[in-house]
Amino acid sequence: MVLNANPYVSGASLNLSTSSQMTSIAIASSQNIGAIAQWKSAKIFKQLSLDEVAELIDNSETGRAVYFGKTGRWYMMPTLKNYSGYDRDTRSFLPGNEQRDKLLQNLEDSLKVNDERPIEPQKIELSERAQQVLDYFTAAKSKEPKTLRDMKKADRLAGLDDVLLIISLTELVATNHLIFDGKDSWSKSEW
Repeated sequence: MVLNANPYVSGASLNLSTSSQMTSIAIASSQNIGAIAQWKSAKIFKQLSLDEVAELIDNSETGRAVYFGKTGRWYMMPTLKNYSGYDRDTRSFLPGNEQRDKLLQNLEDSLKVNDERPIEPQKIELSERAQQVLDYFTAAKSKEPKTLRDMKKADRLAGLDDVLLIISLTELVATNHLIFDGKDSWSKSEW
C-alpha cells in the first residue's frame, strides 16, 4: 500500500483498522530521503533509521531502498524487469523501443502543426492493429467522423476492445493518418 507518498492513513480517508489489513510498501531514493524523516512518527513504520535507509540506497544498484510491511524492514531495491520499454530515471526509451519514441515525437509534432499547412501521413510502418483500424476508415462508405461506438459495431474491428482501439487510434493520429476532434470522433486526414 502506498498512500499518496504519505504514510499517514487519515489523508487517504482510511483508518488504522483498515490500513492494518494491507501490506505497506514504500520506495525511497536519495532525492526523497528528507521526506522520509517526517515518517518517523507514522505507526506503519515500527522503527525508522534514516542512516540505515540512506546506506541501503547508497549500496543498491538501483539507488533505491524499499520498505516491506510484512517484515517491517527496509531492503536494497533490486533491479526489476522493465516491461514498459521506457527508463523513467533517464527519461529515455530502452533499446528496441525506438518505434514508440518516433510515435511519441510524431504526436508531439502533430500538436504543433500550423493549420494552414497540409498534414501528410508519416512514412512509418504501422502496427497490425493500427493498420486494421486504418483499413476500416479507408473502406468506410460515409466519409463522416467515426466514434468508438461506431467502430465497436464494425465486424472488421470485433477483436479490438476499447483500450486496443484507443492505442491504435492514437498511433494513427500520431502518424497523421487520422485526425481527432478533441472530443470523441476521428476522421481520415483527406475527408
